[in-house]
Amino acid sequence: MDIWVAKKNKMGVWGEAENLGSTINTAEDEEGVFIHPDGKTLFFSSQGHEGMGGYDIYYTTLENGAWSTPVNLGPDINTENDDIYFILDDEDNAYYTSIDPQSPEKR
Repeated sequence: MDIWVAKKNKMGVWGEAENLGSTINTAEDEEGVFIHPDGKTLFFSSQGHEGMGGYDIYYTTLENGAWSTPVNLGPDINTENDDIYFILDDEDNAYYTSIDPQSPEKR
């Protein structure tokens, strides 16, 4: 799985989807995308960037038309489990799912 973007023009017509490229996407899976309301901070989960567990949560920022190198949110958020679907609410609270691959539901 890769992360793609499509832009809607002023007439409400969607353009072609474009892959965000190798800075964001790896040979492994990326998913669980959340774009911050600022429109230039992207949170996502990846199995392919160096991390602590299966899926870790990262952020990247749009700078001069290009996405920055993803930053791992670190051990205060990420665990040895699959951490995915990170979102922020209007009050700066963060929520995400952490899935233990050894839990009875996953066996």
